[in-house]
Amino acid sequence: MGKSKRTFDNYSGHVAALALHFGKVPTELDPEDIKDYLFELQKRSKTLLSRTLNIPFTDCVSC
Repeated sequence: MGKSKRTFDNYSGHVAALALHFGKVPTELDPEDIKDYLFELQKRSKTLLSRTLNIPFTDCVSC
């Protein structure tokens, strides 16, 4: 395959998370399921990022 064990483990973990999300085995997933899942992750990521960026910063003299 030409990929490291870590790459394989990461891929397997993401496929498992995707299958669990839809309650299906990976072979039952269709391209639309994958698009929906990735869109949801992207939306969630943007929400978390916007919350993080809206945290007020204060001057820290001792930092």
